[in-house]
Amino acid sequence: MSDRVSILIRSSARAELADALTCLVAQTHRNLDVVVVNVTGRPHPPLPAPAAQLAVNFVDSERQLPRPQAANAAIEAATGDYALFLDDDDVLEPEHVALCLAAARSHPGTIPFSGAQTCDEGELHTIWPALGFGRLEIMEKIRMLICAPLLPRSVLAEGFRFDSDLPIFEDWDFWIRLSQRMRFRPLANNTAVCRLGIGNSGTGVGANFDLERTTRESRPFHDKWEGERLALVAEFEQLGVDADTAVANSDWKRAEDLSWQAQELKIWDAPTLTRLSRIFEAKGDRERSRRFAKAAERARMMAPVPLSLDALTRLYAHLREGNALAMAGEPARAEAEFKVALMLRERDQTALNGLANLRIAQGRFAEAESYLQQATMGGGRIYPPLMLKRGGLLERLGRRKEARAIYRHLVNLVPRYAAARGRLQALDAIEAATS
Repeated sequence: MSDRVSILIRSSARAELADALTCLVAQTHRNLDVVVVNVTGRPHPPLPAPAAQLAVNFVDSERQLPRPQAANAAIEAATGDYALFLDDDDVLEPEHVALCLAAARSHPGTIPFSGAQTCDEGELHTIWPALGFGRLEIMEKIRMLICAPLLPRSVLAEGFRFDSDLPIFEDWDFWIRLSQRMRFRPLANNTAVCRLGIGNSGTGVGANFDLERTTRESRPFHDKWEGERLALVAEFEQLGVDADTAVANSDWKRAEDLSWQAQELKIWDAPTLTRLSRIFEAKGDRERSRRFAKAAERARMMAPVPLSLDALTRLYAHLREGNALAMAGEPARAEAEFKVALMLRERDQTALNGLANLRIAQGRFAEAESYLQQATMGGGRIYPPLMLKRGGLLERLGRRKEARAIYRHLVNLVPRYAAARGRLQALDAIEAATS
């Protein structure tokens, strides 16, 4: 089969557009319809050279287009059987379209979405494995990046569009509404690559992160969904109460039915998963009980306590001060700031990394490794730089087998991750030389 896939690009005429088009030239699935929408309101410079190797439909409205309107203009111009958004500062691994398309063919009526890599200043920053989500979960936290899902043309042909009243989070809103019509299917590959430090949305990392602006501009999004979110929270909590009552009465069938209903709202809820583990233990199905117990533990690690805006502001202030003091050569005061940050958010990666760096400077490698182990345990995201640093410490401590396991895990997640592959090759050379 040769399904045509429309790649929808909102272009701000950034230099990075050349990278986005280059990654499309490299796609293993070649039947692409590339839509480039000029959002600037100014004459767009000539498209970069890779465009000559692609079937490009250039859309110029001759006026500045906000994010939702630009996305809708791209949808209107799309002609493919499927559509995939690609911001002009992001890229895709060569297999991305082919893998998503294979999943769409195998599971019609669903929306496949990959995991993602986020980069800052050219370095791999985080990995976001694709995780399934329930109707409440998608309202509580965004579970994918915009270039991760592959959309069937059929749903777009029905007039499904972005909400033009949202300054930001228009993609999050789009996914919520789409998830109410079709099921999203997570994939094992992490082939979408977002460079979150580039751009000016304020929702990225580094220079592209502005907490106050994001809070202000996200109010229309939160106002739109708060009523429905609260109703689903109440429904979810009542299901939990009723299911627990059924367990207390040893009514295992009712408890299981209610727990599955709760899972439709939240897949990664530790109490629900623990209850399902207990239910299957009572039914004598120890294998499923074990799997649910393991999933419950993962859910606990993925669910940090949400912080208020005031708490987040204080957290970031302590982290900034800690980093500044560490750079200024005041380790004791820096450590105090990082520990206050950890009181605000347990297992905060930046604080734990800061403490690890202080211990490394003091030659206390075992303590540094312990901090990094904590930093890489929690949440639904993976932090390759911290894992590599921990692997290096494990090597220094003579624990090469553990270091190798870390590097292999990273290569499994991102096969082209050169830093992890290099560390594996170095360990192979050491073993060959000492065997």
